[in-house]
Amino acid sequence: METSATIILNPPEPRKRVSLQKMQEDYDSGNRQPLRDLIKAWKGIQELPPSDPNSFFTIAGYHGEPFRGPGAGSTSLGWWGGFCHHGNVLFPTWHRAYVLRLENALRSIQGCEHVTMPFWDECLVVSSILEQNDSEQQPPQSDPDQALPRLPSQPPVIPTVLTSKTFDLEDGQGPILNPLYSYTLAKEIKDLAGDDADYSKPEGYTTVRYPLSGLVGGKDVVNSIDHNRIYADESKNCDLLNANVLNWLTGSIKITPDPGAPTRYPDTFSVYERFKRCLEAEKYNIFSNTTSQAYWIEKDGHAGRNYYESLESPHNAIHLAVGGFYVPGEYDADEILGANGDMGENDTAAFDPIFFFHHCFIDHVFWLWQQRNGKTNDLGLVLDYNDPGLNSTGVAGVAQGEMLSLDTKLYPFEYTSRGVVNIEQQLKYTYGPSSLSQYALPPDHGGFTIPSFRKKLGGTVEISGLSRDAISGSFVVEIRASRTVNGKKEEHLVDRQAILSRWGIQGCLNCRNHLELKSFAPVQQSLLDEPGEGWAFKSTVKDRKYSGIAKPHLELNPKGVTAALNFVKF
Repeated sequence: METSATIILNPPEPRKRVSLQKMQEDYDSGNRQPLRDLIKAWKGIQELPPSDPNSFFTIAGYHGEPFRGPGAGSTSLGWWGGFCHHGNVLFPTWHRAYVLRLENALRSIQGCEHVTMPFWDECLVVSSILEQNDSEQQPPQSDPDQALPRLPSQPPVIPTVLTSKTFDLEDGQGPILNPLYSYTLAKEIKDLAGDDADYSKPEGYTTVRYPLSGLVGGKDVVNSIDHNRIYADESKNCDLLNANVLNWLTGSIKITPDPGAPTRYPDTFSVYERFKRCLEAEKYNIFSNTTSQAYWIEKDGHAGRNYYESLESPHNAIHLAVGGFYVPGEYDADEILGANGDMGENDTAAFDPIFFFHHCFIDHVFWLWQQRNGKTNDLGLVLDYNDPGLNSTGVAGVAQGEMLSLDTKLYPFEYTSRGVVNIEQQLKYTYGPSSLSQYALPPDHGGFTIPSFRKKLGGTVEISGLSRDAISGSFVVEIRASRTVNGKKEEHLVDRQAILSRWGIQGCLNCRNHLELKSFAPVQQSLLDEPGEGWAFKSTVKDRKYSGIAKPHLELNPKGVTAALNFVKF
């Protein structure tokens, strides 16, 4: 009884998830044990038999392949290919439970019971680059516990412990293969369409990232072998990967026509800005997923410049940037055809260890949004049944036609969303500081001011009539604006939206029932104010197999007079 009373009256402090950059800085400064223990834990779960519930193979497979659970193996389309939730209001909460499941597996390894899952602070480097002279930023933190890692002069966007092929545990055994660099399948996984499907992977397959290709199903294997021969230098590949992710984060493009005074155009599409803007979402529905994001923009009729951003939007972009999909090619980056890494496709993404460091950051941003908006105990889900983000069609473990709610089970986990709202009280963990932490507080309480984005908007472009059915795998929708200046046509990239999808959607009812995509692209007023004849808009789709005029290439009505592409000026 005495022990029980002590536990109740003095509960342990929540364990703290720190940034991987902080953990690596500590390692480089001599505090080597935390990172060594993390590597040991990852090594441990990857070496467990694939049948073990704590094995990395088992846990990674919850997201997509190997398909199992309600409806798996059925000829019916009445099931979702994998347990993950995307494009609906359970996206943040399901992935919160998912990362927690992985963390608990790490803590099951002997000697690693104290390990916590660090997050990859994806905005740390780009915030340093873009905001080092920002007058809105606050003075450096005097509290060492809140200080961000010190960056070297030319830091990589991805912490080197994620891109180093080996790691020395300093146990006298010499360097080991780094379990954070890749994962080798302990068992074959098969895509839905059969043994020769694009994303079938044999036992012994090792995950890859941009610029490599991991397509080894059917006829793709020959193309992948030829492609990967070109990119045999691992050091150069690491540089290409970091450059690609940085370009996505910054929206690496300058469209000011004056070559004598190039300046960065007001950013409407960089992933970094999307991360900051999603923290301003006023409703959980909007914040939680891209489907609801589009619904609420349309429902509010653009009134009061109501352009919203969801957390799922920058999340998708990082998947495609790391997995290998598309590089802008607009400035200092070359498009690399044939880059098809595992992170760029739903079915295999979680087998790349970087997936969980990415999603730990996504969960961290989720918690920041909760803190900023007073939602740490109640997410405030709006049960608007016209919101397609509440539609359960095709989700494993949820009855056909059932509307999603905070009481929906996060299958295969024992949680509901109500059970994962407060991470500190319910789940007993919290987060250390990140490059976005100060945005969690209102400015009058010491927080940073999110740049006033909505006041700069001149309108939005509505994109509709676009179907997944004609597109293989993940893809990007680009919105471009063109005009004529002094008789010469100019074209500028306005927005870029990443769509994380599957290579084959025939076996996925959730995909089949959501073939048509609708989204909105913001247009800056400063663009509309530039001299020249009136702006026209067009959209282009680029998929993972083609470049340039990609297949399919959709050039919608550039005058914006059809439902397919409609510009609404504020």
